[in-house]
Amino acid sequence: MNSKKAPGIDHFASDICHQFTMSYPKLITDFFNRSLTLQHFPKQWKMAYVKIIPKPSKKEYGELGSFLPIGLLPMFGKLLEKLFIKKVTHCASQNGKINRRQFGFREQTNSIKTINTALDLVQRAKENKQLAEAISLDIKAAFDSAWWPALFNRLRYIACPNNIFGLIRSYFQDRVVILDHAGERVKKTLSRDCIQGSTCGPALWNIILDELLYKKFPEECHAQALADDFLLIITADNVHKIQTIANQALSIENEWGTGVKLTFGHSKTQMLAFTPKAKSAQIEMAGYILTFKQELK
Repeated sequence: MNSKKAPGIDHFASDICHQFTMSYPKLITDFFNRSLTLQHFPKQWKMAYVKIIPKPSKKEYGELGSFLPIGLLPMFGKLLEKLFIKKVTHCASQNGKINRRQFGFREQTNSIKTINTALDLVQRAKENKQLAEAISLDIKAAFDSAWWPALFNRLRYIACPNNIFGLIRSYFQDRVVILDHAGERVKKTLSRDCIQGSTCGPALWNIILDELLYKKFPEECHAQALADDFLLIITADNVHKIQTIANQALSIENEWGTGVKLTFGHSKTQMLAFTPKAKSAQIEMAGYILTFKQELK
């Protein structure tokens, strides 16, 4: 674990934890094994000390959305997270339950591969004289809104071992965030969230979003994701068909979002037409007409 990472509220940096583990390897191993046997995640390691970081891309900082909360967690707790999440991802891959169209938070994938996969589809469509467009969907406060019952349901689906499942349930029980500001300390018990700063949060988010990637989208619609960025590439022979397919796909993702208590924001959803005729398509999302952009980020 990176010794330059900030420690949690207990102030034990990773180099201190490393020295302790080297001195008492059997003690810490027995402790982690006991946590797994009892399916119990220690309460002291559930406290996230929140630091508010200004987003570098923002020009003004007068709104809450211009800041990013990072949870500083105890190092030993993050180490236990790292151990159980490896078991979960191994189990999911063994059962063939990890969708290859999720490019975020996975080994041997990156943003370049994400973009190239999408552009290959567009290039193939243009070679076949088809229309092509991309719809980039924004999930409002994705990590902050992650609904735990949806996660537990997916863990059962991927046949997560019972002791690991019990440990993860314990991990989420009575989680507390602490914020110091203007000389005051505020505590809040969480009921949802994949804490940004946690070790297991990204992988658990992938497990939630995986369900949407497995949905049966129209044949001419390709769905892929990079973490919480969801992209649809739609190809068709004419404007009417591309419009129909896009509206069907958006209806599927909106229905899924309602079921797992996640909201797709129409104001931040972006569309890009790769062929001139595709721009005349009228695409609706939750009653709002989406507009085409000149570029996507």
